[in-house]
Amino acid sequence: MINVCKSEAIYLELHIREFEYQNIIKQQFYKQLVVLSLYVLLLVFALESILYGFDYVWIILFVTSMAIINLNFRRKKKILGYDLVYIDENNRFFYNNLFIEMKDLENYVLSKETITLNFIDYSIVIEKDENLYDYLNQFVKNKRPINGKKQRLFVSCFALLFVFFSLSLGNLVLGSIYSYINHVEMISLSTILIPIIQITSIILGVAFIFFVAKRFKKGIGLYVSLLLIVLYIALPFIMGNDIHRLDNDMAYTRQNQKLTLYSRYKKGYGKFERQITNVSNKAEVGNYQSVLYILENQKIEVISLENEAKNDKFVSKIKNQTYLETYISTHYTLTIGDDKAYFEKNSSPKIVKLHRINNHMLYFKYKKDYYFIYILEKQKDIRVYELSNDRDLKFYFAPDPFEMSNSQTSNEDTNESESQNQTEEANQETTAQESDTTDLENDPERVYFEKVYDLLIAQNKLDNPCFDYQYDAKGYPYAVVSTNDEYTLSLVFNKYKNNDEDYEIVLEKYIKKSSTQNLVDFYLVNTKTLEVTDQQRDYW
Repeated sequence: MINVCKSEAIYLELHIREFEYQNIIKQQFYKQLVVLSLYVLLLVFALESILYGFDYVWIILFVTSMAIINLNFRRKKKILGYDLVYIDENNRFFYNNLFIEMKDLENYVLSKETITLNFIDYSIVIEKDENLYDYLNQFVKNKRPINGKKQRLFVSCFALLFVFFSLSLGNLVLGSIYSYINHVEMISLSTILIPIIQITSIILGVAFIFFVAKRFKKGIGLYVSLLLIVLYIALPFIMGNDIHRLDNDMAYTRQNQKLTLYSRYKKGYGKFERQITNVSNKAEVGNYQSVLYILENQKIEVISLENEAKNDKFVSKIKNQTYLETYISTHYTLTIGDDKAYFEKNSSPKIVKLHRINNHMLYFKYKKDYYFIYILEKQKDIRVYELSNDRDLKFYFAPDPFEMSNSQTSNEDTNESESQNQTEEANQETTAQESDTTDLENDPERVYFEKVYDLLIAQNKLDNPCFDYQYDAKGYPYAVVSTNDEYTLSLVFNKYKNNDEDYEIVLEKYIKKSSTQNLVDFYLVNTKTLEVTDQQRDYW
């Protein structure tokens, strides 16, 4: 704002909001920088500790970092004033018992609401006034003012670089500790080489900014920071990674047709398990549960990752039994005999030979696909891993084994000898499963599900009613009450809300096309009176 006074002298008004000495600003800046650096370093180390599986270390580091930031930055917000001063005809003004001359102005910084005037010994924050720009430019040798947005962007980039620096340093330090404590080894040289190059690049880049760019061209610091960020992110992809992850904390490396397998894998460190020779670089390698498989040209090599001691109790659980994948199709069945599998996938059953791997793993080949059978120890369910589609399917104990065995027998009349064997196995299967069916019928919880099912029939909510009462993998009861090509309706036990008097059952709808599960309704069964209450809600 410009005022015209007597003698035609021009005076400029400055609305001063803050005043501070440059040495105090620098001291505060360095102190805050150290505190923030320590905070970020501890916070990043806490994150890395989680990834390395250090249970309580990350909690200690996290609490320490939060304590540091709270103790150092917990202060009252400074209330700013609006002190008014005038610049005289000699380009001077009097403030804080000091005569300040505009010729000592080094630069000024523009922000959204203020202008920061940086003198040799002082820093003054004034209210923003665009009429001052031309006047201020006289004293900074017509240099362009420092852009506040670019300055904040540079600070943000610099802070991000320090975070990256902390991450790389955390990988080196915590990785070494993890290796020492757990007696594991570094799998690849890139595990330490990449972080070392990242740290070195950041240190050299920052040194360039402060000792070179600061003297010749200040604006280049932002571009150097952005270049360092891009280099940091791109470096792992440029150098490549010869470590391949598997499930269950397993990993492997491949070199000169040799496959080296590691367990307890964490971020480039693992325990050496074994080395497999004559493995082509084109071979597909994967694992399922405790099995490693190597597949090439429709030939598979299966390697057990656990002790080879045989326990027939596991395998005997599934012999002469039929399993059904309810949520895919009623014709998706698997019948297991003594040493063969009768696999039906929307077609006539095909007999394939089973291969045993370990105590609770089998595999077989059907057409061009490989399937792994994982036997659950506590339940009658099994899991089948379909290698071609990379799917883990859960098969439930078939609800009507007698009907299924008849269906299988009729589909295999072309071969009399095999049909006779199949009939014998089906008879054994029926005998073995009659006791299981009896157990389900005597289950007191089955009555609660039947009462809800009767209510659904009365309410006309089932388009294709059926009642298939089973147990899931965790031992909780459920019942499929309706199924078609589009969806499946199931009654599910609510383990989170049940007591001696009330038994809550949830009606769920499984959409097959989208593989999504939706809540339909909640029902409350009185265990004494067997009265069913429709709660008429579709949310937890």
